[in-house]
Amino acid sequence: MNAADPIPAKVISDQDFPHHVSITAIWELPIGKGRTYWKSLPAAANIFLGGWQLSPIYTYQSGPPLAFGNVILLGDVHDIPLPKSERTIYRWINTSVFNRDNAQQLGSNIRTLSPRFSGVRADAYNFWDVSLLKNTRIKESATLEFRFEALNVLNQVTFFGPNTTPNNTAFGQVTAQRNVPRHMQMTLRIQF
Repeated sequence: MNAADPIPAKVISDQDFPHHVSITAIWELPIGKGRTYWKSLPAAANIFLGGWQLSPIYTYQSGPPLAFGNVILLGDVHDIPLPKSERTIYRWINTSVFNRDNAQQLGSNIRTLSPRFSGVRADAYNFWDVSLLKNTRIKESATLEFRFEALNVLNQVTFFGPNTTPNNTAFGQVTAQRNVPRHMQMTLRIQF
């Protein structure tokens, strides 16, 4: 942690994500020939309405720990995170526990404060992806696959971590989005 100090620092990794949940399912819609509803669809109608599959994917992952520079902490480490009810993009962390005076910022010293704390994290991933799929047999040896996919279908925002430089005017504020907004795509593929 310090160039002049050979003792290694004990700190959590920037890749520390204590919780990751991913749930997926495939549901064959019960519509069309041989299914529960509209069993006797004409062959032409069954080509368009029957044989669809819906596949949702839910993903949740804890946010990464925030990294701080060589800061002066005036309070307790446990006072840095704000309760979720108080957290906004304009005030993600409790900035009042840091010394923000430019003239008093540390230059060359033996650093003792850890650069990352497990309880101070950026926003978590929490979103849904959905795909709708249909396979249609064209001939005995050829199948046409249509696929519609919506990534982040609910268009939920996951923010980057806030600015963690105490003498910056944006200290404690979130200024960017980490995930992509809703993306939709369609694919048509012939398998033979």
